Amino acid sequence: VKGCEFCYDVEKTGPYSERITESEHVLYRKIHWLESQTPNHMYIRFSNLCNSACRMCVGTNSTLWSKVTETSNQYPFLEISDSNWEQTKRDLQNSSLEEIHLFGGEPLLSPRFPELLDIIDEKVNVMVNTNCTVYKKEWFDRLEKQSNVDFMMSIDAYGSLNEYLRWPCKWDSIKRNVDNFFKHKFNF
Repeated sequence: VKGCEFCYDVEKTGPYSERITESEHVLYRKIHWLESQTPNHMYIRFSNLCNSACRMCVGTNSTLWSKVTETSNQYPFLEISDSNWEQTKRDLQNSSLEEIHLFGGEPLLSPRFPELLDIIDEKVNVMVNTNCTVYKKEWFDRLEKQSNVDFMMSIDAYGSLNEYLRWPCKWDSIKRNVDNFFKHKFNF
């Protein structure tokens, strides 16, 4: 299927892609989505660009993990193609989407993230998976215009244990970013 190349590339390396896991999720938990004639939910993975090499991760989700484990030839940098991104933007501008889910890599590292903020309708719910290492106030201010924003914060511990699990993240920086996140009207 055109536009599904990213997931196909992930599946070639062995693990399940979101194409499979989210299809199962819909079949078991959101079956009403299948009744709609138009898409109302979109998952966007800009790339596997990530600034963490978390112990529980794999190279398809983290470029740093691939570099650290010397598997970048097996798990190369994967990014939504320019043509798929242009089509995604057209789809976003001409849709009745209810929800967008952003994940990666770290979606807040993508240069496409602010571009997305410029084009999504304010009524669209936005869900962002983040390792909490990136905070740009102007982006978060723009996100506040959305009717609903949910952040899934990938924090597995605190202090030095989190630094061990999510290397090379620094706890003081994550805590500072999370404190800034909470200054905004989002769900966590």
